[in-house]
Amino acid sequence: LSGGQKQRVALARTLVMKPKILLLDEPLSALDGVIKESIKDRIKTIAKEFNLTTIIVTHDPEEALSLSDKVMILNRGKISQYGEPEEIISAPSDDFVKEFILRQLEIKRDNIFKLFSNASGIELAAKGA
Repeated sequence: LSGGQKQRVALARTLVMKPKILLLDEPLSALDGVIKESIKDRIKTIAKEFNLTTIIVTHDPEEALSLSDKVMILNRGKISQYGEPEEIISAPSDDFVKEFILRQLEIKRDNIFKLFSNASGIELAAKGA
């Protein structure tokens, strides 16, 4: 089975048990981009359809922000910030949160700009560059 198929089977096996809480540890980490988006959509749909509280552990701020109604950011086992994604992006509580969320998203954005500018021969300027 592919990574995406394994994730779907594991999720189906869990849902058969009719849990009240769904804990997913790095559910998208081993998946390629297309499958990752499909699984991301599936997780959101399932959580709503089954009315499940879903806890997702991830080190990817994009996943956390796009999958969640609420996000909790931990720094060395202590809560640095808890809130809605929009709140965390617009008002990081401390330097750790700012660096973790905003800097990692900037790095992803810059990598996308580099990828497309190199692939197409078109120079794209990253914001702030």
